[in-house]
Amino acid sequence: MLALPWWIYLCMGGVLFSGYKFVSLTREDKRSDDEFIEQEGQIYLERIKAERERRKVEKISV
Repeated sequence: MLALPWWIYLCMGGVLFSGYKFVSLTREDKRSDDEFIEQEGQIYLERIKAERERRKVEKISV
């Protein structure tokens, strides 16, 4: 293993570090996207609830 030039070890270390950062940043990005989707889903459900209430009140007053 010591017969290889030093720059090959440096390249291997760079590849491993790059792979680690890719995996960790992908997880972080997915977590961020999931939070955003959850927030948007809550806003959508609130709009549906408000619309149901509006229709219920409108139906009663007619």
